[in-house]
Amino acid sequence: MLKKYMEANKKVGVFGVKYLDDKLRGILLGDLILIGARSGAGKSTIANYIAAINRDKGHKVSLFSLENFEGDCFIEKAYYKYMQETQDYSLNLRDFASGSVQFDMLAFQKAEEYAKKCFEGINIINRRANYNIEDLKNDIIREAEVNESKLIILDHLDYVSKYGNESDNLHTNELMRTIRDVQDAFKVAVIAISHLRKSLTLKEAPVIPSMEEFIGSSNKYKEATAVIMLAPDDECNMTNDDKTKRGTWCCIRKLRMGGIDNRAAKLWFDTITGQYLNSYNLYKVNYSGTKTERLL
Repeated sequence: MLKKYMEANKKVGVFGVKYLDDKLRGILLGDLILIGARSGAGKSTIANYIAAINRDKGHKVSLFSLENFEGDCFIEKAYYKYMQETQDYSLNLRDFASGSVQFDMLAFQKAEEYAKKCFEGINIINRRANYNIEDLKNDIIREAEVNESKLIILDHLDYVSKYGNESDNLHTNELMRTIRDVQDAFKVAVIAISHLRKSLTLKEAPVIPSMEEFIGSSNKYKEATAVIMLAPDDECNMTNDDKTKRGTWCCIRKLRMGGIDNRAAKLWFDTITGQYLNSYNLYKVNYSGTKTERLL
């Protein structure tokens, strides 16, 4: 019996972000992991990174890129590589995306090949008009049955359209129940990424967001087996002279099998490579997320 229960929770992937893998020991088959983040905290970046690292490890993964139009993720990957090849870190992403610069063609070709390799072997479902819960359900089933994906990444939940005039709460409840039902029926792990509400003033915004900041009903985080909150470390990023490193707060607010501790990590994002560094700093944090204290 014990082995049967263990099989239902077998490891099917990793985060590729050292702090999360240290804490959560990877992604389990029974997981519905909710990642909440404010604007600028790197939601799509972490979604793409989790997809790529699992592809590299031989896991079958499907990425629902519901915020981005076709080609957006490809352009961003190529942009980071192009900057590395040319050592021109002043290049603007919008200029690169529009093709309105004089390209170094050798660096351009290397960037294009790199971007192709980044997404090879990942089943990508791009944003399309009026994409609703039924569309999402059918696509997850197809990815699980036809493509045999064991890891589904939903980036972002908030771009799934409502039916008519239904309220945000009703929409969220149906959305989360549908994901959970399909997950249970087809035995896949799901990582779902979501926006947070904007605080009315900066003084009202805690350093680390609480689960109550999710858009929609509380069912969004109640259905999840783990809830991870991300937020840019504004104070650090304003004063840090090294602009190639950006601080991001990461806190596990809910965790099935393991409970919750009062710790958070400051992750470091490398703006040159477009990836999180392996190093991180640990902090104590109070429940409301308003106070942090560095741990030695």
